[in-house]
Amino acid sequence: MAEHCAEHLGRLLTSAAGFYTSGLQALLRPADLAILVRDRHEAAAVKSALERRNIPSVYLSDRSHLLDSAETPDILLWLQSVAHPRNPRLLRAALGTSTLGFSLAELEQWARSETAFEEILNFWMELHHCWQRQGVLSMLQRLLHHFFLPARWLQEKDGERRLTQVLHLAEFLQRTSAHLEGPEALIQWLIHELQTPTSSPEELRLESDADRVRIITIHKAKGLEFPVVYLPFATCFKPQPEAEEKRLQEDIRLLYVALTRAQHALWIGVSPFKYKTSGPLFSASALGWLLGATPGAPAEELLPLFQETWKSLPEVHFTEASLPLSVTGFIPPPAPALRPASLVTGPFDRAWAIHSFSSLTRSLAFVLPDSPTAQQNSPLPGTSPRHRFPHGA
Repeated sequence: MAEHCAEHLGRLLTSAAGFYTSGLQALLRPADLAILVRDRHEAAAVKSALERRNIPSVYLSDRSHLLDSAETPDILLWLQSVAHPRNPRLLRAALGTSTLGFSLAELEQWARSETAFEEILNFWMELHHCWQRQGVLSMLQRLLHHFFLPARWLQEKDGERRLTQVLHLAEFLQRTSAHLEGPEALIQWLIHELQTPTSSPEELRLESDADRVRIITIHKAKGLEFPVVYLPFATCFKPQPEAEEKRLQEDIRLLYVALTRAQHALWIGVSPFKYKTSGPLFSASALGWLLGATPGAPAEELLPLFQETWKSLPEVHFTEASLPLSVTGFIPPPAPALRPASLVTGPFDRAWAIHSFSSLTRSLAFVLPDSPTAQQNSPLPGTSPRHRFPHGA
């Protein structure tokens, strides 16, 4: 059913379909389309079918937390190696991460050439000092640009997503480090969060979805509307023999949410799904129950049932799915040309560092309020209006 959904969506995008707004036709774009699913397994099936047709998509998960990204373990290795820049084992582990993406030839060159490896060690020492003076965010940004990672990632299929996740994680680590003492404390915190998460990190910031089909769970779609909505798994459910009535009630509520999200058009995929060794279960689904389907009815009876139910509505069209299924490739329209970037010729002051209040006051001597030194340095009464305010003002 995911393949049929993606194929219909691809044909719709390659056609001249669109909307009329104020008398003008606006062509349909990927961002006008939303696919509603129940869980990540359905989302993965749909996303895979879309990728085979070169249709850009983004999955808006219910639980897309930042530390769940695939790049987080690699960044942990980066932090460990930069915190201990003279440890060759940690450095080689960081260079071998898939996020950096170095080839075997490059890794072999660093392993065989002492000069090349010494250059990497020196750069890692610079990163170590940058982390100590300017913070983990500046260090990670310097590492990314030194190896031209943003330019390399943007040439890849999911490069924009990877770049967004790494930059978002760097910002998150910078904010977290403000409450920790030093690089080692940040590393231990990240290790603990990856092993036994005790908090709920902020949700993952997704790449721009201006030109992507949105795959979103039905729960998360509550309160939202989309121009065109696809519901490929409308009759899919998991039987719960011990709580079948509650399951059906929840499925009916979810079906209502899904059917009321479309502004202009709604595509529903219907199939008599089977669960394990049982027969067709369409009648036990929310849609089948609402239509009064016969329990155990074969697939051939579904189309006549729908035609009889909506025969008075000419806007409703039915198409019987057929196999084998073709694959319609989608060619995205070219992006608008960007204006040339302005050149900045002014000097940049790089002699700056990040300090905390604790580090600024650590060298100051603690003076008791009643000591002679405190009385000597206190202002005389009447010298300033603020010293004449009553206590607690």
